[in-house]
Parts: sequence; C-alpha cells; structure tokens
Amino acid sequence: MKILIVLFLTIVIAPQVCRAQTTGSGSTSVADLSFSINTNLLINQKYFEKQGNDVLSSKIQTVSSVFSEINSSSTEFRPSPEYLAALRGYDKAISVLQKMSQPVALQILNDIQADMEAKMQRGNSMRLDDKLTRPVKVKVVTRRIVDGKEVDVPGCMIKYKLWFLRNEQSPLFNFSNPTLQAEKSITPGNYDIWAEVPGSARQYPVKRSRTRIPDVDGDDIMTIILLLN
Repeated sequence: MKILIVLFLTIVIAPQVCRAQTTGSGSTSVADLSFSINTNLLINQKYFEKQGNDVLSSKIQTVSSVFSEINSSSTEFRPSPEYLAALRGYDKAISVLQKMSQPVALQILNDIQADMEAKMQRGNSMRLDDKLTRPVKVKVVTRRIVDGKEVDVPGCMIKYKLWFLRNEQSPLFNFSNPTLQAEKSITPGNYDIWAEVPGSARQYPVKRSRTRIPDVDGDDIMTIILLLN
C-alpha cells in the first residue's frame, strides 16, 4: 500500500506541481491558470485533511466543485482583463492558504467562491461560456445629498478592483470617461467600485461594500449610484 501511495504521488501529483509552478499566476493562458488552480486546490485539500481540519478541507471541496463548472467550458474565447485577473487571483490566494490562519483562509475561500458564483449566475438557457465571458454594461452615477435630495455630481473618475483582491495594490481597473458618462462593459464577478473627485485624494463611498455584477436580477445592463457624502 505504501508503495502504491508513493507511486501515485510521484506519477500524478508531482508533475502537476511542477506544471503549476511553471505556469501559475504569471500565465496569460486560461488553460494553464485553470490547471494550476485545480492543482493547488487538490494539494491544499489533501493537506488540510491530513491536518484534521474538516472546516477548510470541506470548504476547498466546495470551491473545487464550483470551479469545475467554470472549468468545464471547452469553448475558446478571448478572456477579458478582469477574467484573467480573477483566475490569477484565485491561483495566488489558494497557493498560500497553508500560511494563513483559519479565519483568514476561510474568508478568502468564501470571497473566491462568491466571485465564481457571480460568474455562474446567468440563466440556465445560456451557454456556459456565455455565463463566464458575456460582459455586463455598467453605468456609474455619482451624487451628493443636498437638502435631503440626491443631486448628480459630474466629473468623478471611477475605479474598481476584484472584491476578493480589494486589499491588494493591483490589479486596478478604471472607467475611461468620468461621470456622468462613466459606462463600461465588465466581466461578471464581485467588485469594489469607488469614485475619486478630481483634486482630492478621498475615495467615495468612504465605507465600501461588495458590488455584484450582474446584480441579483441578472440583467445585462445595470446602474450603480455612488454617494459622495
């Protein structure tokens, strides 16, 4: 039995680890990134099972199941910057789970799962590749509350990050045009979206929350209102 286990680790796992190390978060290939993510999920699940950590091993199994739905699409497509950033982010975060405390690792896995599920939100009648890559047209409006009423504030620059990477310096995305002409097609996912007023270092809203794209209705067009006070 011990010989069989050693052979399995040598023949199956070791080549996957080598390939994952040579591709990983620096790759621009969806196939390579997906392979690396699956490998890291498998390695971490086995590690936490061995440690007797049922909470993390079970959560990783759930994330693996969700990711398998994403990964099952064999259609070739040109991935968007947000889609590639998400895959690289999944891969990077999952590869260092063993270095995190359980609460931090569990939060990261929950955020990754939520981002994956946002990509899978489309109606069942849609092809799988459409669910993952079909962008949502997002319009952002900035307003202030004046005398109890919301008043449009033009000229603000809109920036955003993937929610589960909100504490990282990059990747950082932006809308080309300021409000009130801030519109952009964005890949489904969970995002941290904020406005910056020209000439000011402040970001609004001050207390930010996760924005799911598409929203719960799954529409192809959505409007986001950011309050500047």
